[in-house]
Amino acid sequence: MEEITYEDPTVAEGIAATVRLAQEHGLRQGAGTVLYCGGAINAAGLALALHEIGVDDVVLHDGSLSEWRAHPDLPLVTGPEENDRP
Repeated sequence: MEEITYEDPTVAEGIAATVRLAQEHGLRQGAGTVLYCGGAINAAGLALALHEIGVDDVVLHDGSLSEWRAHPDLPLVTGPEENDRP
């Protein structure tokens, strides 16, 4: 099996894309970022990607959306906000 290194162009492109997206969305060391999703599977991948670019002070709230949805009295908005629509 071939070893994957940071010198691999595919890895380097992925890291560059992660850095660009993190900067665009204000995800940086010290920003107090909390990651969540339905069961923490997707958020865990993002936490790993951020760690790889030096943002390692994120908090992963596992199961958060699943817990929130279990309470029908709590608000939940899906899709874009009304003012975000074209």
